[in-house]
Order: sequence, then C-alpha cells, then structure tokens
Amino acid sequence: TDLGCKTSLSNIDLKSPEPFKIEISNDLSICADAKITIDAQALLPNNQTYEWTLPNNTKQINPKLLISEAGTYSIEITNKDKCKATDVFNVKVLNRVSGVIFALSSAGKLGETIYAINLTPTEVATEWKTFGNTEIVSNAVNLLAFKAKSEGEIRVVLQSILGDCNVSVEKTISINGSV
Repeated sequence: TDLGCKTSLSNIDLKSPEPFKIEISNDLSICADAKITIDAQALLPNNQTYEWTLPNNTKQINPKLLISEAGTYSIEITNKDKCKATDVFNVKVLNRVSGVIFALSSAGKLGETIYAINLTPTEVATEWKTFGNTEIVSNAVNLLAFKAKSEGEIRVVLQSILGDCNVSVEKTISINGSV
C-alpha cells in the first residue's frame, strides 16, 4: 500500500487455442480436359472462412473449388477461434494417353490358344484384362495368350496408364465349337 491505496494482482490463466493445421491436398495430377472439385468445408467443417488463391493470383471465397488447370493453389482457412491456417499444393495436368492399339481375331475355337498382340508404342505402360470364361496362358506386355473355357463372347481390354490418366481399348472375340 502506498498513500492508502491497495494494489493486488490476480493470476490470470490465458489459454492458447489448439494449433490449427490443415492439409487439403497433396500435389495432384489430373488428365487434360478433366476437372476435380475440392470441398474444403467437407474436409474441415465448422470453420468461418475459406479463401483460395488460384494460379493466376485471383481469390475465391467459396469453400468448393473446381480445378481444371495446372499451377500452384493455396487455401487459407479461418476457424471459429479466428486462427488461420494455410495449405499450398501444385496441380499438374497430364496429356491424354493416345495410340493404344492391339490386334485380335474376331473369332476363335473353344480350347485353342488365342493371341492378342499389343501394337502400342513401348513408352506407354499397358495392362491386359479379359472378361469371360478364360484361362490365361501367357500375359506379357506385348502379347496375351488365352484359351476360352466356354462358347460365347470374350471381351479383351488393353488399358494404358499414364499417371492418373487411363485409356482403354476393347475388342470382342466370338468363341464357337471346339478345336
């Protein structure tokens, strides 16, 4: 006390809010002409504001963002405690896979070995698939050999994959009678 004045201090506990961190997306690869939507509100609900910065530096305040072009994207989210967090990710646009082609006879006999020949350029990764009652004899990059186990139609698909871009070519062979 000084001159009849009394001073007292109380301890005040200040609580710091939990750290606010976000990770909306890792870097993405999308196919040319493809569009994807990222909904930040669905990933991180109960927040106050969502502000996207697009590759051309324009801003968007909608929590949903439609992405169709390459570049760096960022989002700043403000939560109910007025804390802010930011995430940045890059989007790469992949060229469409082209030139997927293979040869297959239009008819075959039950029990005979049937060949599908991959004529796709070698730099394109491919994968064979068959639909129908078949026994795979050999499955190599350039050649698929199989036998039909029943009469009817067999679908053969050659799928090419480049990143997240897929292109499939399908052909059908009719299987009749035995060898």
